[in-house]
Amino acid sequence: MVTNLTTDRQIDTHLKPIKSREELSSLELSTKGNGARISGDLEVTGEVKAGSFANNDFYHIMNSGFYATDANGDYIPLNGTLLEQTSTTNVNESVAFVVPFDCELEFVLVRSEAACNSSVVGLHISSADTEVPNTTAQDTVTVDMASDDTTYKFDFRLESNKVFAGQIVAIKFDPTSAPYDTNVTIVWKFYGNKPLGDSQ
Repeated sequence: MVTNLTTDRQIDTHLKPIKSREELSSLELSTKGNGARISGDLEVTGEVKAGSFANNDFYHIMNSGFYATDANGDYIPLNGTLLEQTSTTNVNESVAFVVPFDCELEFVLVRSEAACNSSVVGLHISSADTEVPNTTAQDTVTVDMASDDTTYKFDFRLESNKVFAGQIVAIKFDPTSAPYDTNVTIVWKFYGNKPLGDSQ
């Protein structure tokens, strides 16, 4: 039978084990805002509520893949298709998406079955009153993809990578040599406190 719960020391910003007499419980506590920990299973009989992400940054990861037999430069498919496109005209629905929060493009990972050599990834953006992302990239990152079947990182964190809620975005991959089978991962950092309507 559990009696009064105690700690050996006063609760502060560090987790402290909670005891019943000398027996440790599964619970560790700290002062408000500094967390808690439960060791073992947690059974909840009522509703679990969590705070909104409205004031938090969070990451959004997009995965894509395509097969290209040339090195003409292609917009990466983003909406469930496997077909890369050399233009956004008439295929906007396949290679672009609308950004729901202000965000930044963190990085793009590209892995190809061929050595693509010097390769460029471009961030293409348009605002209201323009149907498709601009054909001129807001920013680009160049990486030497010297080896096949190797993942390369195109890091946009030091570039002009800011995108505003409501803008339409596409990502273009332009290798020197044909990539053939290609896998892509795109990592965005969204600002939960800046949704569409607050920035435009």
